[in-house]
Amino acid sequence: MRGNVSALAKGGEGLVRVQGETHFVYGALPGEEVEFSPGEKRRGVYHSSLVEVITPVPGRRTPPCRLAGRCGGCNLQHAQEGLQMKLKGEILLGNLARIGRWKPFIPLEHYPSPSAFGYRTRTLLRVRKEQAGYYERMSHTLVEATECPLLPEASREYLRSLSLKGLADGTLALLSNGRECSASFQEEGTDLWKPLDGSGEIEFLVGPYRYLYRPCNFIQSNLSQLATMVGLVDEELTGLSFPSGGELFAGTGFFTLPLASKCKGLLCWEEDRENVLSLKKNLCRNGLEGVEVLRQNLYSQRVDLPERELYLADPPRSGLGEDLVNMLLKAKPKRLILFSCDSASLARDLVPLLRGGYVPQRLALVDNFPQTDHGESFLSLAYPEGR
Repeated sequence: MRGNVSALAKGGEGLVRVQGETHFVYGALPGEEVEFSPGEKRRGVYHSSLVEVITPVPGRRTPPCRLAGRCGGCNLQHAQEGLQMKLKGEILLGNLARIGRWKPFIPLEHYPSPSAFGYRTRTLLRVRKEQAGYYERMSHTLVEATECPLLPEASREYLRSLSLKGLADGTLALLSNGRECSASFQEEGTDLWKPLDGSGEIEFLVGPYRYLYRPCNFIQSNLSQLATMVGLVDEELTGLSFPSGGELFAGTGFFTLPLASKCKGLLCWEEDRENVLSLKKNLCRNGLEGVEVLRQNLYSQRVDLPERELYLADPPRSGLGEDLVNMLLKAKPKRLILFSCDSASLARDLVPLLRGGYVPQRLALVDNFPQTDHGESFLSLAYPEGR
């Protein structure tokens, strides 16, 4: 079959409509005419295979990685980085308009990744039968990936020297600051992470802030964008006179440190025990005091958010959700800073915020995930004085 690709669907697949049917064609890019073979139909959509690109768009390339198309990690290596960024911006703006019912009247700022490869801070590899790698796309078949180009050289060197002989099936976590690499292992069926070398801790320096992470901790994924992310928060706080602050989904304190340096009476919520331990350690390491850290599940435990002049939230891919948004509306902060790794959930959360009187001030797309269809969205909102 032949057809024209009208958009990029979730998962990096090209959207093609032919004879009243919808096809997701992996490897096809918007604007191209392609030949494809119809695949399995699931939930009313065919997941089809690319046969030939008849009319390629400018920016198409041969994927640099030999595992592209098999490995489930990257789904946009066949597009040059400039085209990737353009497509991600279109997805973000499309979701804000379609789901969020908001057509931005402010410009979308673009922050391309300084490093297109070798940028991963933390990587999870599956270990099966003494081999480490990623799952194949749409399966649980392991693809050995010891030379993954997304890993910094320090991580690749570590993998080359690591013996997996005698290691049980499980998950291998690699953590790198670009200069060194540390690893921990979690055996299948357990919750315990065991360092494979020393303490497993590595220090990251981002501007004036010093972070200590372990491979089991959550950390922003892109080494070359860490300063960009912190910079966005610092810029939002510039000109504010030590506002009272709150942070939802604080993780290990990546945004907590810039917030704590400029906010008073900062309250932070984080559920994961290991993250909370690292968060407190990072606050002490930077000499930041007066921060209260609350360990709670914000989805399952009802939390009455106290009034604060500023709140920052960096939720999981599922977003804040209706209950948390309503709690924020009740707390009514003057400034709200949102980060999101899923623009669809950001758009859903935005609907009640706009209805509640919040006005967007700044919108940005940070490419934290080159070679994939994912991006990190940044949105700041203000509640007008006198309302």
